[in-house]
Amino acid sequence: MKAGPSSENRYYCAVPSRNETHIELPSVFERVFHLAVVRQRDQHDAIWANSGVLFYLYLTGVSVPILGTNFVETPEVSGFRSAIHFILFLLSVYFGFIKSPSRN
Repeated sequence: MKAGPSSENRYYCAVPSRNETHIELPSVFERVFHLAVVRQRDQHDAIWANSGVLFYLYLTGVSVPILGTNFVETPEVSGFRSAIHFILFLLSVYFGFIKSPSRN
């Protein structure tokens, strides 16, 4: 693997990885996937915290008014959103830490 952009590869990712300073990616799709994984590594903490807060609101039965409207989020909606965010958290941990992008 070369350390810089080459003439046969137009797509170049300048995001440092574990042992390399630069990674060449053969297609724009792999670059987009790689950048999404990098962002997932940073966002998994926020997704986990949001899931926990929503689950707490569900358990305590607290209804949350939506700012600027007359709508109220019921505890059942908070529980459903908590489950969705927990699934997103698991996916972000899996793709961000457990399964790393394939490197050729």
